[in-house]
Amino acid sequence: MNSSYFGGQTLDITCNIVPVSGLIRTVELSVLWMTDGKGDNNLGVHYFVRKKLEERDTRPVYKDLIESTAFQQNATAIPVMLPVSTQLPTTPISYRGQIIKIGWLIKVRVFMCDDSDYEYSFPFRLISN
Repeated sequence: MNSSYFGGQTLDITCNIVPVSGLIRTVELSVLWMTDGKGDNNLGVHYFVRKKLEERDTRPVYKDLIESTAFQQNATAIPVMLPVSTQLPTTPISYRGQIIKIGWLIKVRVFMCDDSDYEYSFPFRLISN
């Protein structure tokens, strides 16, 4: 992933998640901007996607794999790929002032079938053309 993108440029990434152990229930990915500094902090979500890997009856969609003898003997990770393609806006651009800072990031939240969850952030800069 690049660390800087131009406003109007397409953010085209694939998020590959490989858990160390356990099964992923849901993955959320958002592209957002945040302010930090004097006054109220603001947040704006530019893009959001949720990939749910579990059916309503709480049985994972990959149940055939889970029930296989080979999987049960070596129950490790089932990777999840989440492609993202979105055209970034032209504003607000990243800014690091003394009073206020504006930053962009990709936030990934992973919810496991055992009810644990993990959050990862990948900051990047949005710059003007």
